[in-house]
Amino acid sequence: MSQGGWSDMEMRSVCRNMASLIEIEIKKFETVYKIVMQAEPPVELDAEIITKKLLDRQVPTFDGDKMISPIFEQVLGSLLSKLDDLVDKNPIVAQIWEDPQGIVLQKEK
Repeated sequence: MSQGGWSDMEMRSVCRNMASLIEIEIKKFETVYKIVMQAEPPVELDAEIITKKLLDRQVPTFDGDKMISPIFEQVLGSLLSKLDDLVDKNPIVAQIWEDPQGIVLQKEK
């Protein structure tokens, strides 16, 4: 894909739109987390910021040979790692994991 061509510009737009959709799901999860844990999540989950930084660094939007999006490989990897730290590695969450609140959090994750 040519750098700066119309297809590159469209793919960058698709990436920004996908990040916005992911952001909606993050907001849903954060709301459930706040209700269940009665606290703010200790880590920030933000797909739009990560995507913008990667686009600014000219990370390729699509790899036609591998049929993947390097940007979303990195965005999703980062978000899943943070989500893992937030839920699976959090000792406070582990205490309620089998309770009804924990089950709600598991489903939303």
